[in-house]
Amino acid sequence: TTISIKKLDHPKLTITRPAAVCYGTNADIKVNGNVVKYQWEHNKNLTTNSIDPIITKDSVFIVHAWDQNGCQTDSVIKVGVNNLPTVAIAAKDATADTSLAIKDGQTEVCFSNEVKLTASLTPNSTQPENPTYSFEWLNVSGGTTAELTKTVESDMKYTVKATDGNGCENSATINVKMNPLPEFSVEGARVCEGSTTIITANNTTDTYSYKWNDATDFTESNQYETPKVTADVTYNVKAKNTT
Repeated sequence: TTISIKKLDHPKLTITRPAAVCYGTNADIKVNGNVVKYQWEHNKNLTTNSIDPIITKDSVFIVHAWDQNGCQTDSVIKVGVNNLPTVAIAAKDATADTSLAIKDGQTEVCFSNEVKLTASLTPNSTQPENPTYSFEWLNVSGGTTAELTKTVESDMKYTVKATDGNGCENSATINVKMNPLPEFSVEGARVCEGSTTIITANNTTDTYSYKWNDATDFTESNQYETPKVTADVTYNVKAKNTT
């Protein structure tokens, strides 16, 4: 008696998958072949030929496939992760030409001054040495560079989105609080020739410091004693918030 045994080949699979995806996004993985049943090692309840897991680290997926003859093929599928770029925002009072402190995502600027915001990024380990980034300031027309300058007329929130060379996106937000200008009044005076007088700045809403005439520094005093008056003269005073 002669018995013939026919060799049956294992099914061949075609795998479609991304080499890497951005952190926290889905990887579209598809398996095709002349098979009738699939099963995924990481979740045996998955029996379809495609999955789209969320990737947060370099991952390995194993799929088992059987054809109509019961022959099995296993395939190991690797998907890498591209870390998101780290985005930060620095702030500067462009009018006063001073850097601004940022606390808990907020900075403060005086009314009508210009605030200059600069976005910066830290490349991640998957980036080339000189990565390419693009920027977009959301809800701001024309904001497509790392820098944005705006006149402060009210409290505002600015968000910048950065996209790296892998197409991965991340964003940062800063709140810009508008500080109102000091409100105070100074009354003119009439004084006899050769006499001095005291000029007083009045306010009722806040605590200010003052810079009188051509003084170098601000002082807490809201009064200024003039030199002896020999002709009509004009004095200037500036005030700034101290609280």
